[in-house]
Amino acid sequence: MSLSVSPTTTMPEEKAIVEPIEDNSKADDELAPNGAEQVISAYAGWPASKVIKKFWRLYLRGVLVTFAGIYVGYTNSIPGSIVGNPGFVKQFGTVVSAAGVVSLDANYVGLWGALKFVAQVVTQAISPITANRFGLRFNLWVLTVLKLIAIIVEIISTTWWHFLIASIFAGLSSGFVGTSVTTYASEIAMPQMRGAALSAYAFSFALGQLAAAIGLQIIAVTTPYEFRKAFYSQFAILGVWLAVLVFLPESPVWLHKKGKVAEAHRSRQRLVGRVEGYDEEREYQVMAQEIQHSMKQTQQSSQYSWVACLKGTNLRRTLISTIPLSMQASANFVNDCTPELILAELCRSSAHVQRGLLLLVDRP
Repeated sequence: MSLSVSPTTTMPEEKAIVEPIEDNSKADDELAPNGAEQVISAYAGWPASKVIKKFWRLYLRGVLVTFAGIYVGYTNSIPGSIVGNPGFVKQFGTVVSAAGVVSLDANYVGLWGALKFVAQVVTQAISPITANRFGLRFNLWVLTVLKLIAIIVEIISTTWWHFLIASIFAGLSSGFVGTSVTTYASEIAMPQMRGAALSAYAFSFALGQLAAAIGLQIIAVTTPYEFRKAFYSQFAILGVWLAVLVFLPESPVWLHKKGKVAEAHRSRQRLVGRVEGYDEEREYQVMAQEIQHSMKQTQQSSQYSWVACLKGTNLRRTLISTIPLSMQASANFVNDCTPELILAELCRSSAHVQRGLLLLVDRP
């Protein structure tokens, strides 16, 4: 009897020991950062094309947000490229040659671009604070209003320092782009469509620059001395952008961070619209987990100093990530000076060199 009982008593014990170990290891892999069971989106394995097709309203709203790129690109290019317009030169020119030809002072043109860049850096440092405290929608409105002030000042400008004030306001506005347009588009979009939404901003910005170049060319050919038409045309782009901005809800990510769960749900429902089979509660939990994980990573990285970005491998990463943006900013700065102005300044600055060379040639 003892021989027949022992196998039956030991087998259940072994099974009882093995099963909890397997269940616990599986549960550990499915834990969220807060220790709760991790919730996975029902659309996590879907390709981008399928997600965009099903959530086309959400994708469309993300693309419409990036329409601000046309507004920013157009309003940045107009004052930067109009310095070659003869009517603008006649109005703001302060340098008169011996032949009586009026031209812009290259020092003033450089000051317009330099202070615009400085103003942009200032608001780039301030805008994350305002976005965290008042929301991304607040920053979108600040960007729009500052650009509007710049447009109005450009229209009423009659001297070089008037135009300098307009350039400063334009720079202040540009500093809010990163913490408003691109951040908003990234936060409302699903992971599969974020790349497309951010690429849409780059395309919109380039489209705005192209539209500005075409508009200035038309003015140069038809009415070259009526340069203020270019400034007036910025209101048309502003009107289209305002039609989008007015109907944008606050970012649900920002609302969740501030503990406004009910408002965050309403914001998501407005953005997503009616989608068959969509489980708002489940997808909201997925978003909440992503936010919690991001905040946890931020807390862990806060113990390191920014000096760590300049050491070892981090230095290489810092250079790789900053050089493209720095080159773009440098290109925009150079774009503010037309080839005619650059050559004119070079000729003026090298006048003494030319005289010295002539003296050397004339020497016996």
